[in-house]
Amino acid sequence: MSAVSTSRCRVLVCTNQRFGASADSCGRRGAAEVLATLDAAVADGRLPPDVAVAPGPCFGHCTKGPNVRIVGGDLLHGIAATDHEWAVARIAEAVAASCGGEKPSSSD
Repeated sequence: MSAVSTSRCRVLVCTNQRFGASADSCGRRGAAEVLATLDAAVADGRLPPDVAVAPGPCFGHCTKGPNVRIVGGDLLHGIAATDHEWAVARIAEAVAASCGGEKPSSSD
């Protein structure tokens, strides 16, 4: 996870795991993979280096997860771990809108 103390923007990924046969949760929907994808995106420059990514609490929208909170900004639902590029692009847009700054350029 990226360093929180020097970050301009914090991104929290709900990693809550609810138990029970019908208990839906971000943890069951791939939140750990989303967290790893966003950490890797900071490390390789797809997200700005001053963005801190960390596990977060339950945001109360378990059936819409994985949920990601840009602290001071958006709460994003359904951030799909299976579509890494879309997830990173969506978070980059939300970070730029909520925390200021520009989105990193894509490697196209």
